[in-house]
Amino acid sequence: MDCNRCLKFGTLLDKAKAMGFDYLATGHYAGIDKGPSGHLLKRAKDKHKDQTYFLYHMAPERLASVLFPLASYTKEEVRSMAVRANLPVAAKVESQDICFVTQKNYHAFIAGRLPGIRPGWIVDKDGKKLGEHRGVVFYTIGQRGGLGISHKTPLYVTAIDVEENRIVVGGKEDLQSRGLRAGDLNILVGDWPETVHAKIRYRKKEAPCTVAFEKDKLRVLFEEDQEAITPGQSVVFYDGDVVLGGGVIEEVLRGERT
Repeated sequence: MDCNRCLKFGTLLDKAKAMGFDYLATGHYAGIDKGPSGHLLKRAKDKHKDQTYFLYHMAPERLASVLFPLASYTKEEVRSMAVRANLPVAAKVESQDICFVTQKNYHAFIAGRLPGIRPGWIVDKDGKKLGEHRGVVFYTIGQRGGLGISHKTPLYVTAIDVEENRIVVGGKEDLQSRGLRAGDLNILVGDWPETVHAKIRYRKKEAPCTVAFEKDKLRVLFEEDQEAITPGQSVVFYDGDVVLGGGVIEEVLRGERT
C-alpha cells in the first residue's frame, strides 16, 4: 500500500507529469469513473483479482491522471490477449510476493534491517508462559502455525504486546470482535450511506457495518463479529463497487453493540 501511495502514484506520477505526460497507466485490476463530483475509484470486473484494497490511499485529485486499462477484463482475458500477441510473459506464474524481497525469505530480510529483534514469551490471556517466540515482528493476529507450542486445543495469536515483548495466544473465540477504530484516513467520497461494507484484509470478504466519524478517526461497528481484526492492517470501505475510502486500524473494539 505504501508503495502505491508514495512511489507509483506519488513520485512516479509526479515524474511523469513533470515530463509532460497526461496520464500514468498501470496494470492494476481496478477502475476509475468520472462522477458528478469528481473521479471515483471502483472495483474491477474481475472481483477475484480486484486490487482496490491496495489503492484506497490514492489522493482523490490524482485519480484524474491515472488509467487502469485492465478494469473491464478478467485475468483470463488478459492472458488470452497476451498469447495472441506472442508476449513472452503470457504464461508467467503469478507473483504475490513483495517485489524487493527477491529471495522470498522475509524473516532474513526483516532481521537484517531490525537488529534489535529479541525472543520473548508466548503466554495465554492469563499470562501463563507456554513457550518462547523468536521476535514479535514475525507474528500476526490470527496466526496458528509456527508457534512451536503444543496444547490440547488449537491456539491462535490473539494479541501482540510490543512493550512487554510478548505474544498472547488463545482460542478461536478470542479472535472475535465487533468493531474497530481507524486513523490515517483517506476519504474518496464525501457522502456515505448509513450502512457500508468494510474489508479488513485483502483476502477477507467485506462485511456490512456502520461508520461514525470522530474528528480524524473512524469508529466502525460490524453487524456480525469479525475474526482477527488486526491493528496495523488497513480497513477499506465500499458502497457497491465504489471505494469510499479507508484507513489504518488502530484499535480493536470488543463487545460493543451500539
